[in-house]
Amino acid sequence: HFLFHWFQPARRRCSISVTSVVGHVFGLDFEGGAERRGDIASIFDAKTKKVVEETSERLGVVQHLQRAAKGCGWLCLWLDGDREGENICFEVLKVLKQFPPERVWRAKFSAVTEREVRAAMSRLGKPSQAE
Repeated sequence: HFLFHWFQPARRRCSISVTSVVGHVFGLDFEGGAERRGDIASIFDAKTKKVVEETSERLGVVQHLQRAAKGCGWLCLWLDGDREGENICFEVLKVLKQFPPERVWRAKFSAVTEREVRAAMSRLGKPSQAE
């Protein structure tokens, strides 16, 4: 979807493109496949690695985000206003590395109502790894 709206960080009206993810983009997996070998005890010492979640992989979420972000100058992340939403922000940022921190903003909301969306747009902040 494209619409024109005043975007305060840019200090002008912008063409805004809206898309979404389906929960977490990344999950954790064990390195070395210990859990698949049936060596359950070894998973307590196994290292983990971030991998694209199965649903995100199947739906092509990473590629979709990269295509949707082409040509965009700013990124405003609209995810739930909780720790999990904040974590997903950083998962999206891991995929969209082309945006410098000064071009990345965060909207926090808890309901998709006109009132909540307007309020979130009026109080944009920065993603925070401390949350």
